[in-house]
Formats: sequence, C-alpha cells, structure tokens
Amino acid sequence: MVLLQIGTSGGDIFERAQVDNISLGGICFTNIKALKGFEHGAGSVLENNQALVYFHSSQITVFGTVMRVDCAKDRMALSVKRSTDDDLWSRLCA
Repeated sequence: MVLLQIGTSGGDIFERAQVDNISLGGICFTNIKALKGFEHGAGSVLENNQALVYFHSSQITVFGTVMRVDCAKDRMALSVKRSTDDDLWSRLCA
C-alpha cells in the first residue's frame, strides 16, 4: 500500500492504493480508496494533476503527474518525474 497526495483545483486529496505495476517512468495503481475525511466526488482527480506517492515500506517519495484515471475499474496511472532517492527507485523498479 502507498499513500497518494493528489493536487486538484478543489484542494489536495489523500488516498491509499495498491501498486499494480511500476517502472522507472510510471506507476499503475488499483484499489484506490480515499482516506477518511478526504472523500471526494467522482471526477475530482483528472489527468495532469500533480501527485506525490509515499512508499512507507521503502521510505521513498515519488513525484509525478496523473496520466490516466479509470474510475469504473478503480485504476490510475502516474508518470514519474523524480523521487527522493533515485538509486532506491531504480532498485524497486528492477
């Protein structure tokens, strides 16, 4: 599980999600659930929203841009721009 912080026009949204697939340039998430108190309406998260992903188990934060949202399948894809530890990110993606 990871923690997502997604910037939207209405303010930041905080969610938890499962990582379905990762690579150096992107992450695909499933089972996305808003944290209590941060519930939001469908359509709040849009392509091109900026996002931060915190991997608690690895103590790394990844920054990127939402590239695709599929609410019907509870999936989202993120393009990775940078991380707080590029060497660790490379190892996690290997």
